[in-house]
Amino acid sequence: FPAATLTDMTPKMLMGGLLSAVADYGEKLVLILDGAEKLTPAVAEQTLLVLLRYAPANLHIALAARSLQGLAMSWLMAQGQVNLIGVDTLKFTHEEQGEFISIPLHKKSQGIVSVQYAGWPVALQFLKNAMAGRRDHDKVIEAFDGARPEVREYISEQILKPLTAEQRGFLLDVSMLANFDARSADYIRNDNNSRSVLASLTELYPLLVPQQGGADSFALLPAFRAALLAILSQN
Repeated sequence: FPAATLTDMTPKMLMGGLLSAVADYGEKLVLILDGAEKLTPAVAEQTLLVLLRYAPANLHIALAARSLQGLAMSWLMAQGQVNLIGVDTLKFTHEEQGEFISIPLHKKSQGIVSVQYAGWPVALQFLKNAMAGRRDHDKVIEAFDGARPEVREYISEQILKPLTAEQRGFLLDVSMLANFDARSADYIRNDNNSRSVLASLTELYPLLVPQQGGADSFALLPAFRAALLAILSQN
């Protein structure tokens, strides 16, 4: 579009022009959009939903979001036009974990990595960065945990910051417990709504390890818990 006309166009007009250009191009294109959960409902309606509803056949959209809430995807799902990849699918298996780290590890170190990170890609990337250029890989793995500054900063910015104050407080409080359920969380928080707060954190369930004590009994993933405890000590 001519630069002078862009300021006069509405978001829907811009999206329409973009989709027309893609259709005219003819070749297959993939549009990758990350952090879609940050879109306000108004922006999602004016831009994202227009893209999804009117995308030409040669345009495929890869959408990454922590939550689909507010994105009005149900109508596309009902038509079978959405391939949904959940967090459990994105977690590395034991074999994928080894391939990603791409460094031969002793059996003990493999076990530590599996327990500490449970296939969590972000934590494994930080661990891989820490081992780069080092020969003492086993020592790095034994010393590495979520309290490392880079991991702690990531969790603060990317996981805790988008939460409500109540959700953040809940996670920091239960990090003091080796495992917890709604009842023990209520006790340590001196409150009575832990079950509902826990239910509101479904997006973080990959970081909550179910325990045998009941349907709502959990332990925090060790690396995640170490980061929360470090943040709590700073506060």
